[in-house]
Parts: sequence; C-alpha cells; structure tokens
Amino acid sequence: MADCHTQCKICRSGDMATGSRSRCAGSDSSFFSPKPLQCPHRFPEGEVMDTLHTRRASGPPVWSSLFALAFVVAASGLGTPAALAQALSPANAQRLYVFGDSLVDLGNVFIISRGTFPPSPPYFEGRLSNGPLWIEDLAARLNLPLQPSLEGGTGYAFGGATTGFKPSQPPPPGIPPGIPGVLAQVATFAETRPPVAPEDLFFVVAGSNDILLFGESDIDLLLDNVATALSELYAQGARTIVVTNLPPLSRTPLAGSDPQQVAALGVLTRTYNRKLERRLQLLEQTQPGLKPILLDAYALVLALIDNPARFGLTNVTEPCLTETAVCPDPEQYLFWDEVHPTAAVGRILADYAYAVLARSTLPAAR
Repeated sequence: MADCHTQCKICRSGDMATGSRSRCAGSDSSFFSPKPLQCPHRFPEGEVMDTLHTRRASGPPVWSSLFALAFVVAASGLGTPAALAQALSPANAQRLYVFGDSLVDLGNVFIISRGTFPPSPPYFEGRLSNGPLWIEDLAARLNLPLQPSLEGGTGYAFGGATTGFKPSQPPPPGIPPGIPGVLAQVATFAETRPPVAPEDLFFVVAGSNDILLFGESDIDLLLDNVATALSELYAQGARTIVVTNLPPLSRTPLAGSDPQQVAALGVLTRTYNRKLERRLQLLEQTQPGLKPILLDAYALVLALIDNPARFGLTNVTEPCLTETAVCPDPEQYLFWDEVHPTAAVGRILADYAYAVLARSTLPAAR
C-alpha cells in the first residue's frame, strides 16, 4: 500500500484516490448547494452570499438554526423558528439513505480495504476530508442515524464510485477493485429491501468520478445512469430524493492550469448540470408523487471561491494537504486535498442543504 504522498502523486497524474478514513486526492468533487426542483429558478448569487454568510470572524462556522433560518427567510418565507422546526421535524424524516461517491462515503471503501485505504491520518476515520462529512452534519441536525451500509447502516456510498454499475476500466493504483457504482449500490438496496416510508430522505451524489477519474465525456450516459437510479429508488418507495449537480470541476486544484483541460472540464460540468435539471423535471412530471430536490453545488462553490472572506476562508485555490505537509489552519481552506472540501466547508454545505430541505415540503405520510 503506497503512502499518502505517493497516492497524491498518483491522483495528480489524473488518477483519483478515494476511500474513507484517510485519502489523498479523489475524483469525488461533488460539492453541494441546493435548489428544489419545484421552484426551478436558480438562487441569485447575491442571495446565496447574503444568506450563507454566517461565519464568525474567528472560530468555526456558525451552523445553528440562525443559518438555516436566514436562508429560509430570504428564499422562501418560512419565517419563524417554529415553522422551521415543523418543516424538519424528526417525525417527518424517519430515515436517511445515501448513495454516491467519496463525498458521502462514510467508510465503506475503508472497510473493504481492511483499514488500509485511504490512510489515516491525515484523513479522518474513513472520510475523504479532515473531519466528518457534510452528510453526517446534516444527519445529526435531523436527528437521524447514518452509518456505512457494510456496518448495517443506510449509507451505501463508496469512494471512487461512478454513476453506473462499475467503472468501465480498472481503478487507479491504490483504489480497491470492484467499487460498486451508484446503480450497483441501488441494486443492493433493492435486494435487501430495507424499510422505506414516504417521509424518508434519499440522497444521490455522483458524476464527478466519471469525468475526473475515468475521463467519461458522454454526459447523456451519466444522466441515463442517474435517472435509472432514481427510477429504481422510486419503485422501492422513495419519494423525496435529493440530487447534487456537479461543482465547478475546472476550479479544483486537481484541474491544474492547462487552459484546454480547464476549458474542457468547464464545458462538461455546465452541460451535465443543465441537462440534469431537465432530467429531474421530466422525472417529476412522469413519476406521481416523486419530489426531486436539486442541490446546486455549482453555484455554492462558486460563491465560496468568489467571496472567500465572507465565509471565513483565506485559501480557495490550493489544497490544505500537500505531498509534504498539512496546512496549519484547515478551517480557512476550501479544499482539503486536490478535490475534496475541508470539514469547515462541509459544515457550510450541510447548512445549505438543511435550509433547502426546510424550504421544501416533505411528503405527507400515507
């Protein structure tokens, strides 16, 4: 097993390291920023900035109800703490099911690698970050349990996962073979037939690995995979499904500085995001009772990059974890490694997702 710095070099050359507890660079660069499909307008950047800015001048970000309340008041009119609490009562959301890549992998890859991948420290307990993932922060706020599926939990995501059943080619060095893609994860879920209620929340986070890790440029193929996954989850009883679009992949440290590569990543990302929104709208129209919620990672990450000081960040271009050292203050960095966000940014993402869920009306119990 190569050490972390060797893996980072592998990732830098175009391969992506994924996993759970400690990881170098990975291709799962799906950040999250939300947009409910029922109101398909995109939040103005100024509104995103005003409502997301709740960080203290020093110390960790404020992720109390003030954040969610500020966003919800600005974006939707749920104007009181009582209304917010009612919108996201634990009695509404009974379970949280998660499918996708390393941005939401709670440790499945770490488990199948027998604790060797990714190395930890510097990574945190099987997560591709320096602390708990955003989805864990969100689950805690919703008072919902969330554990890896390989430990009997509802987190089916695997670091390195693509949108399909499995990668079209062997994984990069260091990544365990046989990583199940999103379609395979959903198939496992369907086979085990866990309990599903209309109020349960489902998250699907994928697409970055297909492009960054395996060089896939057939955007329609990726979207077919995502749509198939959502349709299968719907058939299993899922009604509220949260889907992330792609963050600006061309702005990650992994993208490098080659103008052609940066431009190509930009085109692929924007094309995917535009078509994803249309696919979700079509699914909503054709699947009675389905409520897809689109988390607009692209807009949120651009807001962080373009206005770092507003969020207590000082470095939004370089990774905190390099081949030789870890930065002294990860709380001020956007990127933990060459593609994954720090835990500090994860808390911002969780705040954003929480607010969007509060804005959306969860389906009533049958």
